[in-house]
Amino acid sequence: MLPGAYRHFAQAAASTPDCLAVFARAIYVDGQSRWTYVVPLIGPEHFGPMKYDPFDWRFNFMQFNSTLIGREAIDRVGEFDPKYVHGTDWHLWWRIARTGRAGYSNEVIAAYREFGGNHTASLFRSGGNVKEYLRVLEEVLADRPANDTSHTLSDYYAVALQTAVRQLRKYEGDSEAYAANLAAIRLFPSGAWNRRQRAQYMVSRLRHGQKSLAS
Repeated sequence: MLPGAYRHFAQAAASTPDCLAVFARAIYVDGQSRWTYVVPLIGPEHFGPMKYDPFDWRFNFMQFNSTLIGREAIDRVGEFDPKYVHGTDWHLWWRIARTGRAGYSNEVIAAYREFGGNHTASLFRSGGNVKEYLRVLEEVLADRPANDTSHTLSDYYAVALQTAVRQLRKYEGDSEAYAANLAAIRLFPSGAWNRRQRAQYMVSRLRHGQKSLAS
């Protein structure tokens, strides 16, 4: 966590009646402490009550060290769901947010380090992260309003597919990891694809086939 984090948490909590949790922004850094990503703005103001929209939770944009939850949140929505490993935090944050009793701060209050040996990276080769991504996303999709016409199915799946296709391309030439990730990507429903992602997928299949023949 960065200096001043708890002060920003307190401001956001005070602005939200019956606050169960506060979500704030984080930066992602690599093994050499270089910034690679910054969580986008969470709401329109500096801090305040967090408006719940299922579409915002189509991917996990929060980290442990930029989230503050109270005991009442666990009493209200339950603990981490043991059926998830990679997506357990995302699933809990979403369940809290959907109560309508969460606050937010647009301050960047934490740094999250990504490196090859962390837990998420260990799931890449097996495609396990993509499979869990889809399972959590199915629950989020089930929560969208019946009259929601502002977002298509492919809008909801866009980030997940981008992640899955990028990961598939990473393992071109590695038959075992490629096959595992190919099995994961085939779990996406047909309506999830857009033209660009399907084109990237087909190019990856061709490249992998060429590398396999060359070896």
